[in-house]
Amino acid sequence: MTNKTELVEIRKEMTIAEISHLTGFIFVTVIAIYKSISHNYLFGLTIMFLNILMNLYPSLLQQENKRRIDKLIKRKKNTILHLRDETPN
Repeated sequence: MTNKTELVEIRKEMTIAEISHLTGFIFVTVIAIYKSISHNYLFGLTIMFLNILMNLYPSLLQQENKRRIDKLIKRKKNTILHLRDETPN
């Protein structure tokens, strides 16, 4: 079982990955809009579809997983506090 500090570190790395995917999504969206206007509407739409699959979906998935990790961190914290309260002084 992982400890609380490992979960916090994993959550931090997930936040970095999420920001990277969102940055990529915005960048590719601008390119897709440009290509749609200047070249071919279908080409821009295809780029956008792939952009959603490769950047937006992973970012949303990271958010969901961070919520799950937050629950685990909270559970670990409560367990530690509960064990502290039970130990005799």
